[in-house]
This record gives sequence, C-alpha cells and structure tokens, in this order.
Amino acid sequence: MKTLHAFCLVAFCSAAAAAGTRVGEMTSMRELRTSGVVMQGHEYSCGAAALATLINLMGGNVSEQEMLAAIFGENLPVVKRGEKYELRALNLADLEKGARESGFKALSFEALTDGSAVEAVEELAPSVARLNLYGEKLHFVVIRGVSGGWVHISDPGYGNFSVPLGTFVKSWESGERILLAIGRRPFYAWKGKGGDLRVRRHEKESLPGEPYLPARDLYSSVRTRLSSAGISP
Repeated sequence: MKTLHAFCLVAFCSAAAAAGTRVGEMTSMRELRTSGVVMQGHEYSCGAAALATLINLMGGNVSEQEMLAAIFGENLPVVKRGEKYELRALNLADLEKGARESGFKALSFEALTDGSAVEAVEELAPSVARLNLYGEKLHFVVIRGVSGGWVHISDPGYGNFSVPLGTFVKSWESGERILLAIGRRPFYAWKGKGGDLRVRRHEKESLPGEPYLPARDLYSSVRTRLSSAGISP
C-alpha cells in the first residue's frame, strides 16, 4: 500500500498544479486527501460512510451518524468483541435501505466476468463497491469514476486515491464484484452489453436475534480506525 499511496500523492500534487494551486496553500495533505469523503467513525461502519459520501456526491448533505440513523433508527446492531460492544458490519441490504430512506432508488449488481466488471464500473459510477484492497476484511468504498486506465476511489477509512483498473478488478473479485448503484429514477434492468451482469439481492436488513444498543451509548466509545494516522471521523 505504500507504493499505492505514493501514486496518490503524486496524483494529488499534479491535480493541484493543474488547477493553479500551490501545494503550500493547502491546509494539510490529510485535508486534501479526505476532501469530500465522509470518514468512518466505527471499525465496521465503512458501508454507512461510503453511502453518505455517494449521496453527497449526488447533491446530498448527509453525515455517517445520519446515515446510520436512517438505516437502523436510534438503536444500532452490535456484536461483542472482547469486553466491548461494537457496531456490526453493514451489508448490502442495509445500504439499500439507507439509500431508500434518503430518497434514492437503489440496486445491487454482481459482475460475473472481467469484461462486465470493467463496464459496470465505467457505466454505473459513482457507486459503492465492496473490495479487499488491503488484504484484510472486505471494505466498502465509493467508486468516483474511471479515466486513463485508473479507478478513482473515495475510501471512508483513508480518503481519495486512484488505482490501476487491473488492480481494482482483482481486489473487487475478493468482494464478489458487488456494486451498489443509486439514483433518483428507477433502474430498468441494466444488464450490460454482454448480459453477464445480474441483480444481487441475497442479504437481510437485520440478523435474527442480533443485539442492539442506543446510538448515543455506542458513540461514546467510538474507536477511529485510523486514529494512529491522525485522521478524525
């Protein structure tokens, strides 16, 4: 990832130069990197933060807490890890519900081949994708778009960066090539040119018997995923 982030730094500096902005005028590289991204405040809230980022890209003004409230109300689903309760990881159905509650139509797609994966990213961006970029847990990010063979990503745990299209497709495969698209108008059976893209709806919006805690209690013990890097939610 160090090499990847180095690419991102070069890209940001180049963009600033192209825009006639001196790097010294920027408040900080962290602020530049996280500009326009809703950063996640919980270990497993990347889905809510990514969806909030996407909605804001489409003209909204939503925070992570507001998105979690739209999905779950006042009580958030939790799991016990060690001695603490933490927010459980969100799934696609949760994100679809959050989009609907925010006034958008939402649909999850699964790309079955490399060709349809590339086409889906190019045609449906901006959208939310589930990736395994870091060799760890599956992670929701926003795909802003594709240009010049690079996929431009807004990561709620890191910020804005770009990766080569081939690297993205490989990382996306670990996430079952799932893509969540939202819009104000209904979707009309978008299948792609080869017809090898299908609607993916297989997860429930809640898990049987899962515990819930009031949001205010859970927020009191929030652990920022990248606090060691100086990133605040």
